[in-house]
Amino acid sequence: MATNVNSKIVRLLIDATEGRQEAQYELGRRYYLGDGVARDYALAFRYISTAAGQHHPSAMLMMGRFYLDGEIVPRNENAAFYLFTQLARQNHPTGTFHLGYCYENGIGVNKDSLTALSLYERAVTLGYPEARQWAERLRGELAPKSKPEKPVSKQQIEKMYQTGSDYYFGENGKKERNDLALKWFLKAAELGHADAAFYAAEIYSQGEGVAQDFNESAKWALKAAQQGQPDAQALIGYYYLFGCGIGEDSRLAFDWLKKAADNKSANGLYYLAMCHEEGFGCPADLYAAMCCYKAAAEIDDDSDASLHAQRLEKKIKKLVANEKQNDQTTNQPNGQTTNQPNGQSTNQPNGQTTNQPNGQTTKWTITDEQLKEFDSLTAEQKKEYLWTCHFRPTWGHSAIFMSIKMLATFETNNQTAKQPNSQTAKQPNSQTTTFQKDMTEEQALSTLNNQERLWYKRSKNNHPQWLPYQHLGYVYSLKKFEKNKNK
Repeated sequence: MATNVNSKIVRLLIDATEGRQEAQYELGRRYYLGDGVARDYALAFRYISTAAGQHHPSAMLMMGRFYLDGEIVPRNENAAFYLFTQLARQNHPTGTFHLGYCYENGIGVNKDSLTALSLYERAVTLGYPEARQWAERLRGELAPKSKPEKPVSKQQIEKMYQTGSDYYFGENGKKERNDLALKWFLKAAELGHADAAFYAAEIYSQGEGVAQDFNESAKWALKAAQQGQPDAQALIGYYYLFGCGIGEDSRLAFDWLKKAADNKSANGLYYLAMCHEEGFGCPADLYAAMCCYKAAAEIDDDSDASLHAQRLEKKIKKLVANEKQNDQTTNQPNGQTTNQPNGQSTNQPNGQTTNQPNGQTTKWTITDEQLKEFDSLTAEQKKEYLWTCHFRPTWGHSAIFMSIKMLATFETNNQTAKQPNSQTAKQPNSQTTTFQKDMTEEQALSTLNNQERLWYKRSKNNHPQWLPYQHLGYVYSLKKFEKNKNK
């Protein structure tokens, strides 16, 4: 028996040395538990961290627990939160549960019970039933503490909602008063009226007549969305997409926007199209994005969804034409086609292939215009581009190129901020945008509109170590990207 165990350990050591992540994880687990080997936390950490660095899910989970418990390494809440976030994005059940635990207890992130509840429920759906009791407990804690002593009829609840609606829209002899509208909407929403909860969320998000509060907006939007209110499903999807009032989670955003789209919400279809186009919470799919934009335009003629659909239709036709041209140019004079070892041809700007962790090859097509953009990059930026292609296979060229430009903007800002004449932030329509390195957040926000402030907040949540001018650089880079994308 001992001989069999020793032979297994020897085999694991050989495989781990050769870089096989499963062997690295198993060997680390055995050293941690003392299973067949003497317990050795240092070796356990060494092998587990190596496997986690190769994106082995179980190793990443174990590393997250190490950082969370602080047992064999110093406690590091940020590292634990990062690892659990990566696992949740891969729909890992236990990792999703642990991310919910982080949100509930403020580990590596601000406390957010609503996001924690959603993650617990999602963990159950993904196959981790132990999370159910956590979700039920938290749902009970978030439920209204007081209930009316006397039953309230549906007619009374509807009357509360109608009164709020009259104040909100200025109808039936009432003036527009968002504060009074919110008062009546909240009364009806607390009694289960879905539309009232949605409009309460709208008023909190607008901040007109009442204090703007995105946390409260997200709270009521989620309640209405869970009751099947289509516009609320679109709103909470948008909030998850941009991390507004709730933890950013592109997968949850996609799920809620899909529900909103299924319920014929124009906003849901519009933002679902954005997810399909940019690969937020799903693989990038231009054709699916175009279809969603067209469907949104049919429901709401006033939106710019039709323009986006036309833009994508032209882009798809151009990509198809380029792929045909590329297929023709890959043929040799004797009529044979040059294939990669796995039978797939790939088109990287430098002719290299991009391999996925599972060994499959992703085909990248690039237009002549995009090739010129790539050639304009420095050697270091080209290296960054190819690295991003490898580790972000669902990103489109435009998203990757925007990230490269954003980094270049920050590098430029670091240099220009040292110049004595760089005292104010120029508007985004100027040819060169420079930001003062020691500018305050108030100065940065003073140059932004409401949408840009949301982007700024998103940047601040994702990169808390950045300075205000860096967040502002992100906003202006994103604005420039959106402007170019819509041309």
